[in-house]
Amino acid sequence: MLKRLADLLLLRAKISLQQMLIYRLASIMIVTFGVLFVLAEYLAINVYYDFGNSIGDWSQSEFFILFGSFNCMIYLYSFFFEIGHDDFAYKVKYGELDYDLIRPVDSMFLCSFSRFDFPSLFNLILPVLFIYRGIEQSQVAFGFFSAAGFVLAVILGTFVIYLLNHLLTTLFFWLTDFSNSIQLLNSVINLGSKPLSIYPWILQVIFGFCIPIILAGNLPAEVLLGKVTLQKLGILSIGVLILFTFTRILWLQGLKRYASASS
Repeated sequence: MLKRLADLLLLRAKISLQQMLIYRLASIMIVTFGVLFVLAEYLAINVYYDFGNSIGDWSQSEFFILFGSFNCMIYLYSFFFEIGHDDFAYKVKYGELDYDLIRPVDSMFLCSFSRFDFPSLFNLILPVLFIYRGIEQSQVAFGFFSAAGFVLAVILGTFVIYLLNHLLTTLFFWLTDFSNSIQLLNSVINLGSKPLSIYPWILQVIFGFCIPIILAGNLPAEVLLGKVTLQKLGILSIGVLILFTFTRILWLQGLKRYASASS
């Protein structure tokens, strides 16, 4: 089973790489706009700190770590899942999901890994440099365990972003067009790029604990800075489990409503 999944992912990675080489201009544009977006955010952070030495209880160097790690999660989501979610919406709308449903692989897994967005890997370079700069300036102790904890936190945060997007995408089984909702979701996810402590308490409760996107966005930086508590880890773990369960149930219910183009 695992070999079958590995072979499938390898095949889709090869196809995605070939498509990137075919559409070079589009790939270059994706990388260019990604770099411009990150640089614009970087300039905004510098402007924020021109008015004070800290935002909440985060110094500028700590904020760079937060900013870099959050964008790592965003680009990892884009690399693994974003094209799959875009393709899924098209397949449901036009009844072309049959091929994915008849394969001997879990349909939710298969639809999530439709293709890989290789240009997003290039966009990871700048966020990693910001993390390095933040670590260097804040002089945090960076060893094997903190590095391992950071990687696990980034994976967990990426999974949260994936679940939120997959949850919204699954609604295509019931609705055909809700582009405004997608924009709203992007705004909600971007809340995770700022420290939890700067938000009003109502937003901290809703998006820090009920829908733990801010908590997930802050976690990798807090691991490096030694700010993580067992309570936060427990809350985030429970939140992710609930979010996954709800997303899975909604997916299975949505499959019952799917109508093939040939039916």
